[in-house]
Amino acid sequence: MHIHENGRYRDRELVLANHTYRGQSVGSEGTCHQFPGYGVMFDVGVASLSSTAIPRVFVTHGHGDHVQGFVKQALRRDIRGLSPAAYYAQEEDAPLIEEMHRVQLKLARVRNPEPVRVSPIGVGSEVPVDGNLVLRPFRAVHRVPTLGYALWSRRRKLLAEHVGKPGKEIARLRAEGVAIDEALEVPEVAYCGDTSIRILETDAGDVVRRARLLLLECTFVDDESSPKDTFRTGHVHIEHVLDAAAQGAFDGNEAVLLTHFSARYSPERAREEATRRLRGTALEGKVHLLLPEERR
Repeated sequence: MHIHENGRYRDRELVLANHTYRGQSVGSEGTCHQFPGYGVMFDVGVASLSSTAIPRVFVTHGHGDHVQGFVKQALRRDIRGLSPAAYYAQEEDAPLIEEMHRVQLKLARVRNPEPVRVSPIGVGSEVPVDGNLVLRPFRAVHRVPTLGYALWSRRRKLLAEHVGKPGKEIARLRAEGVAIDEALEVPEVAYCGDTSIRILETDAGDVVRRARLLLLECTFVDDESSPKDTFRTGHVHIEHVLDAAAQGAFDGNEAVLLTHFSARYSPERAREEATRRLRGTALEGKVHLLLPEERR
């Protein structure tokens, strides 16, 4: 097996569906998805320097490549005089992550550490994020209990009967107390964590299909791991993505960011194989690969 580390563990910055994204993800090594404009990070499997400034961290599940950077991120905030981030994890994982933090600090002989609390969260929870944004968890389909997360925007939409009316008339109607608009919620970003493609068939399928920006894992892209074997491990193969796309699963997404490519691949190999299979499909141009930028 070849190990390719150069350039793999640096944050990639992208703007997708008008959302500024920064992060990295290598299956079994480390995943960290940041949305700095909203102060939100999904998973902390690696704690890059840029992650220090993120004040809200949402953990999907307890596998090391999604949580092993927790202590480093918390310590960096403490060293820089920042208050502890607001950490969230599913109910069964929250106390275990707190215990991991305490044990690692004890091992490092850290004196008087800033206490860190991980708030339990689950389906049905809602966390205000920033302005008109709220975060809601959903259940993913992995071999261990796993949450996904969605950022929802709340907007006002002009009622159909008032569309096209002059601004002065709209203002007059509003002043008279006439209802001129209605509340509208839009799933802006959905992150599925580790999951199988079966998530599309669950209650979470609606938000996954509708999110303007979808972060979807794609651990395997070649024939060494078959789609069937990949499904059994609770992951996604690129052939699953192509099959789902052929049935219109991603028609409602403006952009899809494929992440979590297996560490067995070099970035070049993952890009070559994924690009070859996506070429000529409806996903070409919509799908982006979370891989280091190509060398010039």
